[in-house]
Amino acid sequence: MQTKTEANIFSTAFKLHTIGFSVIPSGGGDKGKSPLVTWTPYQHRRPTDAEMEAWQEELNPRLWGVVTGAISGCAVVDTDGPEARAELEAEIGPPHVITPRGGAHWYFQHPKHQVKTGARLLPDVDMRGDGGFANIVGASKDGEYKIATLPTPDTLHPWEKLPERIKAALDDSKPAPQATKGEGIPEGQRNATLARVGGSLRRWGMPQGTIEAALLEVNIAQCQPPLPKNAVLAIARSVSRYAPSVSSPLWPEPLAAEAFHGLAGEVVRAIEPHTEGDPAALLLNFLTLFGNAVGRGPHAVAEADHHGCNLSCVQVGETSKGRKGSVLGHVRELFSKVDPTWTLEHFTGGLSSGEGLVWAVRDRIEKIVKGESIVVDAGIEDKRLLVIETEFASPLRVMSREGNTLSATIRQAWDSGTLRILTKNSPAVATGAHISIIGHVTKNELLRYLSDIEAGNGFANRFLWACVKRSKVLPEGGGAPDLSEVIPRLNKALVVGRGMGEIKRDTAARRLWADVYPELSEGKPGLFGAVTARAEAQVLRLSVIYAILDGNPQISPRHLAAALAVWDFCEASARYIFGDALGDHVADRILDGLRGSPNGLSRTDISQLFARHVSQGRLDQALGLLLSSGRAHPETRATEGRSVEVWVLSHNSLISQDEG
Repeated sequence: MQTKTEANIFSTAFKLHTIGFSVIPSGGGDKGKSPLVTWTPYQHRRPTDAEMEAWQEELNPRLWGVVTGAISGCAVVDTDGPEARAELEAEIGPPHVITPRGGAHWYFQHPKHQVKTGARLLPDVDMRGDGGFANIVGASKDGEYKIATLPTPDTLHPWEKLPERIKAALDDSKPAPQATKGEGIPEGQRNATLARVGGSLRRWGMPQGTIEAALLEVNIAQCQPPLPKNAVLAIARSVSRYAPSVSSPLWPEPLAAEAFHGLAGEVVRAIEPHTEGDPAALLLNFLTLFGNAVGRGPHAVAEADHHGCNLSCVQVGETSKGRKGSVLGHVRELFSKVDPTWTLEHFTGGLSSGEGLVWAVRDRIEKIVKGESIVVDAGIEDKRLLVIETEFASPLRVMSREGNTLSATIRQAWDSGTLRILTKNSPAVATGAHISIIGHVTKNELLRYLSDIEAGNGFANRFLWACVKRSKVLPEGGGAPDLSEVIPRLNKALVVGRGMGEIKRDTAARRLWADVYPELSEGKPGLFGAVTARAEAQVLRLSVIYAILDGNPQISPRHLAAALAVWDFCEASARYIFGDALGDHVADRILDGLRGSPNGLSRTDISQLFARHVSQGRLDQALGLLLSSGRAHPETRATEGRSVEVWVLSHNSLISQDEG
C-alpha cells in the first residue's frame, strides 16, 4: 500500500512531468541516487503518463529526477555542501532545491545551444546540462531533497544570470555547436543499441506503438547515419514479441518499523549500537532463538497442520564479511542469562546426515532380549535443538550426494517433529522434536550449491532467507550492551509462553488475514517462487512468536503486521538472491554461457558447456524453459554447408544483464 509520503512524492514528480520536464525514477535499493531505467530515450522525448504511472506502481521509487538539457528546457547548477551553496546564493539568489548534504540546485533556462554536463567545474560546483540528470524530489540514503521553489517556466533563472566564472569554466563564452545528429551511436552499434533501448521499454510494459515511436526518435537523433525506418520498426516488433520481464532484483529495503514490535524491537535497539552487524540479522536471530527456547507447547493449527515456533533462517551476504557471527554471539549471550542449560547443551553444528540429526533428538531406544525389554539408550528428554551452520554451503554440498538423507530429515523436522530414517542401520526415531536452524552463506555459494532438486522439493521454502550486510564500522569495538531491562522481560515471556497451547487469531486479526491471504498464497514463477512457496505458514509461525513475546494467547493485528513485515523483507531478500534464476541448473548454466557469448551458442557449443555429460533430451528441456520464459530463443543461420541452429539471448535478458 502506498504511503502518504510516497503519494506526495509521485504527485510532485507527475506535476513536473505535466509542465514539460522529462522526469524519470531513481533511488531504489542499492541503486543509490542513480536512475532506475535506461534513460537515453528520455533525452529525446518525455515519458508518457502511462510510463510514469507504471514506474510508480512497479518500482515504488524513492526519488525522481529531471533529465536536463534541451528536452526539459533547463540546465542545473549543482553545489555540494553549505559553503559553495552560500557563495552562489549570494550571486544568484535562493536555490530551487536543497540537497541532503546541504548543497543546492539552481534551475536555469536552456540557452538553445548545447550545454556541457561537467563535474567539478569549480570546487564543489557541477553543471547538469545536455545528457545530464538531477534528482529533485524524494529521499536518498543521505536524506531528503527539499524543493524550495518549484522549477517552472516562470521560475527558471535566465541563462544570462549564470555567474561568469561558471560560464568560463564551461568554456561557454561562445555558443557551442549543436550536437551532430546521431553522435554517440556509430555504424555497427545501431541495431544493438536500439534493441537494448526497446527492450528496456518493453521491460516496463510499454506497448509496441510506444516502443516504435521512441526508437524512431532515438534513431533520428543519435544514429550516424540513421537506420532505414523499416529496420527500426523491425527491431521494435522483435522486442515486442516478448512478455515484459520483471525488473532486476535490488537489495531489499530495510525492515519496516512494524517488524520491531514489542520485546523483539527493544532487544534489537539495545544491541544494535554495539555491533557492526545488520539489524535484520539481529531481529531474525532473536526470533529464531526465542522460538526454539520457548519449546513445542505454544503452536498454531492451519487445517490439519501443527505449526510450532521453530523457525529456520539463512542469512545471506555478498561476502563473508557481513558480521553474521558477531550478531549471533550477542543474541546467544542474552539467552544464556535466562536459559543457560539450553544455550549450553542444545546448540550444535555440523549438519552432515539425516541420521545424525535424528540421533541428536532421539527417543529412548529399547531392545527385546530373551522376551524382556531392555533400554539400550535413554534418548534425549529435552527435544529442543538449535543448529548453527556458519558454513551453510557445507550441508548443501552434502545433500547433493546420492543416498544422503539430510534434506528429507530437515523437512520432517520443520513439518511435524517426527523423524525417522527408513534404513536397516538407523534404529533411532525422534518424536516431538523441536529443531531450528540458523545458517550463514554468501550469495555465490548458495546459488552454486543449492540444487534445483532441493529448491523444488520444499527444502528451501522451509527457510527464511535474509540478505544481511555490515551496518557500520566500529574500529574500537562496540562494547557490551546494557541488557538489564530486557532480561527479566525475556525470562517472563519464556515462562508464560511455555504454558500456552494453541494460539489463534482474534477477530480483527482474522479480518486482516483474510485480506492478505490471497496474495500470500499466490504462486510465483522460477526458483524465487519455489523458495517462497510457504509464505502463509512462515507468517503464521512468526505471528505466533510475536504474540508470545507480548504474553498474549491470541494473535492480534499488530502481531500479524509484525510478521508480515518480516516476511516482506525475507521475500524481497529471496527475490534479490534467486530472482534471476530459473530453478533449473541446466537452464541457468546455459543462460550464463549465453551471457558470455554475444554471437550465441550452437547446439554443439551448449553441449560442450557440460563436457557432453548432459543428454540431448535434458538439454531440450532446459532450452524449452529458456524459450518459454523469454530468456533466449533460437535463430537459424546459413553456413557454407547445412544451416545451423544458434541460441541467443532475448532482448529482455540483455537488458536485465545490462542494468542489473
